[in-house]
Amino acid sequence: MAMRCVPGYFGPNCTLTCRDCPGECDKEGEGCLCEPGRTGPTCSVPCPEGFYGAGCNEVCRCENEGTCDAVSGKCTCPPGVSGEFCEDGCPAGYYGDTCERRCPMMCPSMRCNRVFGFCECDPGRFGPKCNMPCPALTWGANCRHQCQCNDQTTARCHPESGVCECQPGYVGVDCSEECPKGRWGAGCNHECQCANGASCHPATGACLMDCPPGFTGADCRDACDEAHYGPGCMKVCMCGMRPCDPVSGACLCPAGTYGLSCEQPCPDGLWGESCLKKCQCENGGNCDRVSGQCHCRPGFTGPTCEAQCPPGRFGKDCSETCTCLNGAACHHVTGRCHFPSGN
Repeated sequence: MAMRCVPGYFGPNCTLTCRDCPGECDKEGEGCLCEPGRTGPTCSVPCPEGFYGAGCNEVCRCENEGTCDAVSGKCTCPPGVSGEFCEDGCPAGYYGDTCERRCPMMCPSMRCNRVFGFCECDPGRFGPKCNMPCPALTWGANCRHQCQCNDQTTARCHPESGVCECQPGYVGVDCSEECPKGRWGAGCNHECQCANGASCHPATGACLMDCPPGFTGADCRDACDEAHYGPGCMKVCMCGMRPCDPVSGACLCPAGTYGLSCEQPCPDGLWGESCLKKCQCENGGNCDRVSGQCHCRPGFTGPTCEAQCPPGRFGKDCSETCTCLNGAACHHVTGRCHFPSGN
């Protein structure tokens, strides 16, 4: 015979009162009113498998070994099965239009694609035997989803959930947000400890001088590396494999090209990334669009083609030897002999 508790008490051995409830009591004060998805004397027990909702009184309707949410009853289907109630699929171990064919024995979950029969792997795995981890920046069952993370500032995309795990100094759903001023490190959980309110590096916390954009270092003489830009080189370029302008962060084309798709060669007189540098060649020399090296016209030499060929030499790259006799000089371009004026 069940024990009957005195008013105001309930539960095993009548030891509980409304103060033990995480929320409200019923009107009589003889039990806790649990939120949907919870049960038990103090609402500490989740709904048993196959049930959901208020009082765990609703029966789950998921098919093909789908599981239902204890609160809403929404079905989560196993790999290879879909539909509101996981009705579009086959039982484990079978595939085909009428689920008449057997899945390959090596499928670890005995789940395979209903149409083609290849193994449907658990989230984070892929391959014929589901024994291979997802490649970088992919996730989910059979690694079929692309991570929506910034590849420059993401340490890892979780292979099962697709959640972006940011490098130190960055936060946000896709890890594209730099730590706010005064914070640094993983999750931006650390405070800068710099004198006079100076800013610190968002990843390392190192105190930074107020160097002009594009430069860093103790005396601000070091140019930013290709992956960073801005004041103190604290900002990360967002240009994929392309470099960025060390001052503005604008994406640059490879040296010798410019244009929206970087398909156009530099015009005459310009060179370098996005053709932003001006040639310094003199005497009609042309510069290399990639390196800026001067290609001199015949008769001239020097880093900027600033000098004529030395006496006794002429022609392209001053590679020809003069053959003039009796003290005659040769023209630095053509090699034609002539006597210096006054002789």
